[in-house]
Amino acid sequence: MSRPAHRATGLLAVAALTFAGAALAQRQAPAVRQGGIVLQSATLTLPDDKAAFPEGAAGELVANNCTGCHSAEMILNQPQLGAKWKATVEKMRTAYHAPIAPEDDAAIVAALTAIEAGHRGS
Repeated sequence: MSRPAHRATGLLAVAALTFAGAALAQRQAPAVRQGGIVLQSATLTLPDDKAAFPEGAAGELVANNCTGCHSAEMILNQPQLGAKWKATVEKMRTAYHAPIAPEDDAAIVAALTAIEAGHRGS
């Protein structure tokens, strides 16, 4: 067998073992030890989010722009921010790179303020 053919056979064998090992790892999730660090897969079950935004444009706007990172419960349980929502939305976009277009800030702030007023009023 020529050297390139031998190398290809060896690479195929390594690939097959890698895929077989990955399938086995998914079932058994063994610990991985490397350089004094042990990595172990774990299952995490989060509680159901029982909070919900009100139906309508404001709730939909906040759900579409904020729940990629935050639960409804987390947003609804913030201290009253009122006018500070503007700075908060801007911080999410600039510091945390939330995919919010700057021209959407006013609508999102208005929606958060309206939801906050309605949530606190209930």
